[in-house]
Parts: sequence; structure tokens; C-alpha cells
Amino acid sequence: MARIGKTGGWRALRLALAASVLGLGACASSPEIGRYADGDPRSARMLLQEVNSSGPMAVVVQGPVPGGLDPAQVAQALGAEVVGTSAQFVAQPEASAEAARVILLFGPPEQLSPWRACGPEAVLGSGFGDTSRLMALVCDGPSTVAHLRAAAASDSEGDVSELLRRTGHNLFPDPYAERYSYDRYGGYGYGGYGSFGTSGSSVGVGIGFGF
Repeated sequence: MARIGKTGGWRALRLALAASVLGLGACASSPEIGRYADGDPRSARMLLQEVNSSGPMAVVVQGPVPGGLDPAQVAQALGAEVVGTSAQFVAQPEASAEAARVILLFGPPEQLSPWRACGPEAVLGSGFGDTSRLMALVCDGPSTVAHLRAAAASDSEGDVSELLRRTGHNLFPDPYAERYSYDRYGGYGYGGYGSFGTSGSSVGVGIGFGF
């Protein structure tokens, strides 16, 4: 039986440690965001396609945006990785409370209820604490269709842009990729969504594997 010498053994150990460090670095550079949005992201996707049939969906940006991005860059990044359609968004700070729109709150208050945040009387607030943290809501008039909370890996332009791309990807999932095709953030998988009740309660199930 062949024996592994001390030199070879130490070399293998160093390579394994280096790979572990690289793996930890890759994880640390990822934004904090779940694979699925809460609520009914399938309906959010249908709403986006309905709006885009006649123009872009409004994006309301509140709070100081980290990374030096302006509202137009925020809207562009949000749609960059919505799979299966040419998503169109436009920054529109004065969007009507009766319109379909996306609200992006940087530095949102922790106590803000996403199910009330789309209402005309909602006091949203922003810029509280860490502005790399984000609450994103898809609104259809006063109703919250889907939402998520997330955080950028840092306040650099690249990490904030990545956060916004991931946010758009998860808020407006491809209904076909959701079942049988490749999701760049999770590998191959199968997932589903459901919702019930008048307060925006939701259930979601999903199984998948990545590599």
C-alpha cells in the first residue's frame, strides 16, 4: 500500500485549509436574503407582467441608499435578474398609493408591519440604524402582495447592487424555473407558494438542491 509522506500530507492539509478559508470568504460576501419572499410572489410576478405590458412598474425608494447608487440605478439593478421576462422598473418617488409599485426602504424600522406598509395611511420611515438593511414590498394599491427583508454584505456599490438583483429575483420568480429549471441562486429544485386569509398570512413549501 502506498504511503503518503509528511511533505505530501502537509501540502494536502494546507490546500484543505485554504479551500475552507475561501469558502468562508464567499459566504461572508453574500447578502442576507432568503430564497423565497413572503406573501404571494407568484402573484407579484403576474402583477409585474401586467404592468409591463403598458410600461415600467414604479419604484419608490426611501432612505439613504448605500453604495452611492441613485434611484435610477436602484431601479435598473432591481430588474437585472428577474428571470424569464424583460422586467421594467422606473424610479418614481411620487407614485400613487393606488398604483402597482415596489417600495424599497433602506434602514427600515424593525416594528414596521409589511402587511400595512402599502396602505395610504402607513407611516413607513427609513434611515433607522443600518441603512444596508432593506425592506422591499410589492404593492397593488393598498395591498401588500409580497415582501422580504434583507441586508447587503457591505455598503459598497457592488454589494448593494447584488442585494437589489437578488431582491428582484426573489420578489418576482419565474413560474417555469420555479418548477423544473435552473435557479442560479439555488441550483435545480421544485418550489411552491400559497396564501390564505385577509391579513396576508402565507404558507410556502420548497425543496431543492444546489451545487
